[in-house]
Amino acid sequence: ACVCACACACMCSYFSLRCVCCVSVWSLSSSPALSSFCRQNATLSSSLSVHSSWVLGVQFAPDNMHFATCSSDKTVKVWDMSNKQCLHTFREHSEQVWSIAFNDTGDKLVSVSDDGSAIVYNCPIV
Repeated sequence: ACVCACACACMCSYFSLRCVCCVSVWSLSSSPALSSFCRQNATLSSSLSVHSSWVLGVQFAPDNMHFATCSSDKTVKVWDMSNKQCLHTFREHSEQVWSIAFNDTGDKLVSVSDDGSAIVYNCPIV
């Protein structure tokens, strides 16, 4: 069972959080609705150990070439989808980060945390 999931706009990839600090990236062979996602339609393309504690959110960037993760380790990370490498780690929060979102152009990323703050970052992907 997935803890959280996020699909890109083109529905060619799908994320699932399988363990404490891992993100799995699935390649879809068809375009099922997100609610009807099943492993028969997907191939596991990679599993990444992305944080030192619980991954609480995953979000694709509008370009579908990058994604961001947030965690109870108090960090937000931006990733390159093609090589699965971390491009940047934001460490501004003092408590766990619950959610992240890109703006429509992908040049900004916002995060919200248990420290009571919402932080807007200049995103390194544009």
